[in-house]
Amino acid sequence: PHFEVLALEDPVPLELGGFTFSMRPDRIDKVGAGLFVIDYKSRAPSASKLLSARLDEPQLPIYALALESVVGCAFGTVSSVLKPELQGLAAQAIAKGVKVADDWDDLMRQWRQRLEELLNDIREGDARVNPTVSACTFCSYANVCRVRALAVEGLEDE
Repeated sequence: PHFEVLALEDPVPLELGGFTFSMRPDRIDKVGAGLFVIDYKSRAPSASKLLSARLDEPQLPIYALALESVVGCAFGTVSSVLKPELQGLAAQAIAKGVKVADDWDDLMRQWRQRLEELLNDIREGDARVNPTVSACTFCSYANVCRVRALAVEGLEDE
């Protein structure tokens, strides 16, 4: 399909779970009768990150919920050493690397529910240390992080 750029880093508001967000999606395109959101990264995460129960990459789902008529979203790789690519999900076939979701409307409902649960945890003060395994690989705070200490405690309890 034909992509028509509608916005580049324009502000987009969202009220969700009692919080108000002001975001700037990198790019919003018109594709057919709907909108397609692209978030540029130096290395695009896999589209499977958008399907995880934990919602490890919440940025695109938040953008999708903030806009009306969204039919898809993707991470776009922008790098001087990596080939440009899209990794995402959509209601229909849109581009190479963008997988068609089994049920786009249900996926949007799941994203809303997961994000509202996360926001509720934040509101209630839940600040458990609970990073993904891959998060520790790229983190520059290893010297002050509690994750390793918690892992050692867990091993001692066994």
